[in-house]
Amino acid sequence: MIPTATSTPPTGGVYLRDDFESGLGQWTPGGNGTASIQSSVTHGGSGALSLTNTSGQFITETASLAGGPQVQTFTRFYVRIASGATTGTIAAGRNASGANQWIILYDQARKGLDVYVWNGARTRFDLYTPVNVIAYDAWYSVELQTTYTASGRVEIWLNGASQDSVAGDLSGTTGVTTVGLWNEVPGTIYMDDVSVASAHS
Repeated sequence: MIPTATSTPPTGGVYLRDDFESGLGQWTPGGNGTASIQSSVTHGGSGALSLTNTSGQFITETASLAGGPQVQTFTRFYVRIASGATTGTIAAGRNASGANQWIILYDQARKGLDVYVWNGARTRFDLYTPVNVIAYDAWYSVELQTTYTASGRVEIWLNGASQDSVAGDLSGTTGVTTVGLWNEVPGTIYMDDVSVASAHS
């Protein structure tokens, strides 16, 4: 049986959803790079988020999950990495204390994604997509399951296909409270159609 989240999900089991058609009202910026809604490069609709840095900059946009900390989440977003970007974090889920519960990195050397997930004792679980699955200047659907229980599970999907999974003790934490979209390297990363829900999309 799949465990339920600690808090009651909103209607439809969705904790966060944004297609970036109406600005960044539910997001909090961080860093010294530039975050903006632009219309020239989108996955769907008329707007998508661009996160752009020059040398020495980073930029994040962070949003809180409805209902508070969640033990089980399925976080999905569409990402497009502009030519020339190097290895760096593209998304992170944090707990109420601000500690990372999970991070997803674009790995330039592997042309794939690396995923790191922590339980309450700060034991780290690692997942990886195969190599050569991420190309520059193309949209990809990324979805991550994290279930923070003693019989926990982490799974990563790319364009709807499972890439890697880990089962283990992910207990000792109240779960994810915020989700952040990141760019910590020079260049631009585009994000669109973000959702965090209680079930696989």
